[in-house]
Amino acid sequence: MHFAKKSTLLSIIFCLASCLPVFSQTRGGQANGTVTDASGAVVPGATVTLTNQATNIQSTATSNSNGYYVFVNVQPGNYQLKVEKAGFKAVESSFVVAVNQAVTQNMVLDVGSASTTIEVTSQAPHKRSSIATMDIAALVFLETAVHRAFHRTCCDVE
Repeated sequence: MHFAKKSTLLSIIFCLASCLPVFSQTRGGQANGTVTDASGAVVPGATVTLTNQATNIQSTATSNSNGYYVFVNVQPGNYQLKVEKAGFKAVESSFVVAVNQAVTQNMVLDVGSASTTIEVTSQAPHKRSSIATMDIAALVFLETAVHRAFHRTCCDVE
């Protein structure tokens, strides 16, 4: 009886031990890195887009307060990584992820060129009504005066 207990216990231990490697192995890899600017300061809040070049499937992450980003369970293949943040030029990198491989892609953003955006709206700026009324009255007076002066000069009419 003592032998049966030992053999049962050993069988259970063997089964559990042989199952552990199955749970720990995975095909997916990982892509990670830190986003910094040209001076080496971390860039939090950058949008990081990982694109599988074979399937065109995209995943998106945001760099944390330390500039760090990570993509887990990345299937093996060729990838394009793009990092964007307002005020910086977008930067891209291509790399390969192998089975169960962690790939580190530290990305450096350069300051973007200054640009001016002009927004045109159909609404007039908000003014106090007394000033707006006075501006309209002044325009009407000015238009009438110009009209009379033109007719006097050109048509000799008074």
